[in-house]
Order: sequence, then structure tokens, then C-alpha cells
Amino acid sequence: MMLVSQVHTLWHLYIALGLIAAAGMSAAYVPCNATVVRWFTLKRGLALSITSSGASFGMFVFPPLATVSSLLTAGAWRT
Repeated sequence: MMLVSQVHTLWHLYIALGLIAAAGMSAAYVPCNATVVRWFTLKRGLALSITSSGASFGMFVFPPLATVSSLLTAGAWRT
């Protein structure tokens, strides 16, 4: 997300979000899912669904929270 603040053209956005963020998210999901699979045996599907929904829930919660908490109103959106 810090790279997105430095975007000046559309292809910069594609690189920042498409390649770098995707690599970072996959590096976070694989160890997390592997750990959950090893820990849970009975309700493994439920445990995986809860851990996988965490990132989506964060993307749902934090943008409105950032807007309300004057993070965006304190200055320009790039800062």
C-alpha cells in the first residue's frame, strides 16, 4: 500500500497491486493455511474459512475506519 501512494501512471498501479501485493498475500496465506491444516483435524474446513476470511474482513473494516479516524482528512491522501 505504501507503493500505491507513489503511483503516477496506471501501469505503476498494476505493478504495485498486481505483482507485489499478490506475492505478499500469497506468502502470508500459504504458511497460515498450512498451520491451520496441521492444528485442526475435526473442523478443518471451518477453521480454514475463518482464517481465510480475515484478510477480506480487514479490507471491509479498515477503509471506513481510516476515513472516520481523520487519517484521510488530516492531509492529502498520498501522505
